[in-house]
Amino acid sequence: MIDVLLAVLTKLVALFELNRERKRRIFEDYIDPIFSDLTAIDGDYRQGIMSIRDMLVDPDLPNNEVYSRAYRVKTELDPLRKKVTALARVLQAHSRSMGGSWPSEAHQFLECTWRYFNVSVDTSWLAQQIAQGQPCSAYTSLLAVLSTFCDGKIGRKEARRGCDNVLGALEGRWSALMEAYAKARVRCLSG
Repeated sequence: MIDVLLAVLTKLVALFELNRERKRRIFEDYIDPIFSDLTAIDGDYRQGIMSIRDMLVDPDLPNNEVYSRAYRVKTELDPLRKKVTALARVLQAHSRSMGGSWPSEAHQFLECTWRYFNVSVDTSWLAQQIAQGQPCSAYTSLLAVLSTFCDGKIGRKEARRGCDNVLGALEGRWSALMEAYAKARVRCLSG
């Protein structure tokens, strides 16, 4: 009888270790690399938006040059952004199809990753010149503001305000993403 009890306990311990190893691998193979890419993207987004905002201070700089600079930066960041969002969507669908074998915190991190790139920026101050509250990337929102600026419908001050709104929306999404990452890290790497 003791032998049977020891065999059951041994199998339970092995199952526990297998589950812990699975969670560790989920974190190390998927969540951490995505977060690393997101950290680079967020830094590039913020630096680029601040650079555009600074350009708007110069009254001698042609409006279309500001827009062109923002468009170039968006184009440079698109491949990494698309890679991360595609990976997050595929992993989220895959993890759900596996019947909940991924920790809920990992799901939350993937959801926050998706939301980070689909920012709804408050553009109510632009009235009807930009589609109100439509989820889109930070740079798409910024380009919409700058397009309105290039068309002469808003001035430099309003365009800077648009940059500030995009940065504010990014900050909120980044905070949620950091919290989701921390929770996934604790859940996946703790025993």
